Amino acid sequence: MKRFFRVIWKINALLICLAGLLLTVMLTFALFSMLQSMLWDRHGAAIAVRSKSETPTPKEIAKLSIEKVESLDGTTIVRCTVQSGDSGSSKMDSLSRYSPLATCNYIFFDTTTNQQTQLFPTNTNVIVESNDFYFPSTPCDKRVTKWTSYIVADKDTDNDGVISASDLKSLAITHADGKDFHVYLTDLDRVLKTELIGENDFYVFYEQNHTVSVSRIDLSNQKIIQTQKIF
Repeated sequence: MKRFFRVIWKINALLICLAGLLLTVMLTFALFSMLQSMLWDRHGAAIAVRSKSETPTPKEIAKLSIEKVESLDGTTIVRCTVQSGDSGSSKMDSLSRYSPLATCNYIFFDTTTNQQTQLFPTNTNVIVESNDFYFPSTPCDKRVTKWTSYIVADKDTDNDGVISASDLKSLAITHADGKDFHVYLTDLDRVLKTELIGENDFYVFYEQNHTVSVSRIDLSNQKIIQTQKIF
């Protein structure tokens, strides 16, 4: 009988050991998943730093995709969003180089001339945000996409090895077809709000060096005509 109970105790000890091992594996996996999530949240959409002289590798090219195709109101332009990233990838190697789906370029196709152009010559920038502005501003049959603003990160200013929304940013504005790309503000921490008044009067509220300011831009002459500190 004692021998029988010894066998039972050994089986129970083995089961407890296996349960503990399984719990350790589950906790390790949960910790790894949490670390991945923290890294993704930290970088957001990001692209690995690469010098302008470096040629993109086949692996980097394979990460590029067209994720959105849209016609621009009142124009003959179709705009394609070029994005880079490993959507759904769980490999640490990929994670350390790319976060999922960073918008890095736009391709513009004119359905009248069948010509295409792109916003940037290379896919090395991160377009944090873009907004279309219309004239008239209210939806109507004659509404035309007049301007598009871009908030762009193009340098690794926080030295974390990637270009992302956490870096300092620039604000640029183009016509709807991506032409006449003009950078108006640089080294911005955040762009808080952009607004078009009328056809060419553009306002940008932004934070820079812990100061909130607003700049008024005359888009027809491509110049800032007023800057005022708010806070």
